[in-house]
Amino acid sequence: MDSDYGIPRELSDLQKLRSQYQPQLPPCLEGTTVRVEFGDTTTSLDPADAHTIARAFPHTYGKPLAHFLRATAKVPDAQIITEHPAIRVGLVFCGRQSPGGHNVVWGLHKALKIHNPNSTLLGFLGKLHSV
Repeated sequence: MDSDYGIPRELSDLQKLRSQYQPQLPPCLEGTTVRVEFGDTTTSLDPADAHTIARAFPHTYGKPLAHFLRATAKVPDAQIITEHPAIRVGLVFCGRQSPGGHNVVWGLHKALKIHNPNSTLLGFLGKLHSV
């Protein structure tokens, strides 16, 4: 039995089957060693929007993109991360459903907990407002 807003209800056979599905983590996030290669910095498609985006995302806009690699990848400039302090990761939802969205949330949560059980995943829903 499951509940919607405190009201118990029976799950359909399909809902029971779907609740047993376990997506797989990508190979680059399995295990406790992560290799990261940093690439080009983030930009906006329209330069006129750069200031607005930079204000909305002051800690990430203009920073290098991180490419996660398999732990066995031999990339000379890749940074190897073996220490995993507890972190808080925020995931911004655009307000509508998207295919695979639940798998992204599940995979990110699982990877965070593998690397440090004290890490936290936060979800944000709604419009971003400039400050």
